[in-house]
Amino acid sequence: MVRIHGAEAGHLSRVLRGKPGDRVELVDGSGRTYRARLERVGADHAIARVEEEMPFRLGESALDLELIQGLPRENVFEEILRRVTELGVSGIQPVWAKRCQGRFPTSGRKSRWEKIIRESVKQCRRSVIPAIENPLDAAEFLARPLRGEGWILVPEGDPLKDHLKRSPDPPERLTLLVGPEGGWDPGETALARSAGYLPFSLGKRILRAETAASLMVALAQFYFGDFGNSL
Repeated sequence: MVRIHGAEAGHLSRVLRGKPGDRVELVDGSGRTYRARLERVGADHAIARVEEEMPFRLGESALDLELIQGLPRENVFEEILRRVTELGVSGIQPVWAKRCQGRFPTSGRKSRWEKIIRESVKQCRRSVIPAIENPLDAAEFLARPLRGEGWILVPEGDPLKDHLKRSPDPPERLTLLVGPEGGWDPGETALARSAGYLPFSLGKRILRAETAASLMVALAQFYFGDFGNSL
């Protein structure tokens, strides 16, 4: 038996109109998914009986993929969280870059960002909740050692196909650097290169921050994750 409390129980009873006898999917956020049948549904709690455990990490890519996002405007960042969660990122690290526009206070925002991510996980039927960290200064983050392979999106970078020719094998871990609306400062780009990030370009068109982040994650999943296997 599983007890469901708080906001999840409220969503189940008020939004989904769940009732005893209905079948639901329960996710623990760390890779386990269960099919269960509701036995009791209240305004602030519910009880379900587990009937079947689903395959481990259902809906997850084998690629460990982290997005490092230069903070854009707050509403744009929230949209990025929704999109990249659906596309399968493992984690998100927001950073304050020199060209960030309209800085907004981030104190207390992490709980809201986590809520947005959880909602997206449920919407797209993932079984792992991506981690999101508190914002860091970009230079502070780039001083950390790079684990695995890293890409940084810059206008002067090489075509992505050139990187793929040099390194066709899937990396165990991939970190993507996407700038804010104003892009990366040359000093930040230099720091990223010295840390081992490979600079590449997506062409001559200037993309919005939310488009660039979504496209980079989608390309990584296509070449190294689970998207390419489904086409």
